[in-house]
Amino acid sequence: MQYGLKAGDRANWSPDDEEPIFDFLLSQVAAQGKLELVRFLLEHGASPNAVSRYNHHSAHAIAQLTGRTEIADLLEQFGARVEPLGIEDQFRVAIDRHDQELAGALLRQHPQLLQDSELLSDCAMYDVDTCLWLVQQGYDISTPNRSGQTVLHSSVKPSRTIPTSMPASLPLSCC
Repeated sequence: MQYGLKAGDRANWSPDDEEPIFDFLLSQVAAQGKLELVRFLLEHGASPNAVSRYNHHSAHAIAQLTGRTEIADLLEQFGARVEPLGIEDQFRVAIDRHDQELAGALLRQHPQLLQDSELLSDCAMYDVDTCLWLVQQGYDISTPNRSGQTVLHSSVKPSRTIPTSMPASLPLSCC
């Protein structure tokens, strides 16, 4: 990217662009934690309030969700709007950080979080222990997600090993 720009060039040059390319890239590199690339994009015209076309979160929210505080701080230095995370996103952050105390408190205050089948599907793909904890809290693994698949559908892939036994702590009603 650097080689295609001259000093002083702005990346988001066309007011007709529906989504200027550097705004699109900013959300992606913020999620990946590439601080210097975020800085480069901002210095060359990317909007600090860019929104991802995939999850509709701002680059700042993505930095918060992924625990990249240095990127969130940099975006704020460039004028990003600071918006607090919603309850669902706060819960996802607590789950990602394995903060069961905070996640449990959020569940007690907001029991509707138990209906987020997407969270359980996401979690089952990489973190079995947290997934089991969520099931113990009342998540129903047979609830379909937006695409109509249950967490079992999405976690059983040809390349994945299927466990031969279930942990004793898994409630019988889940299977």
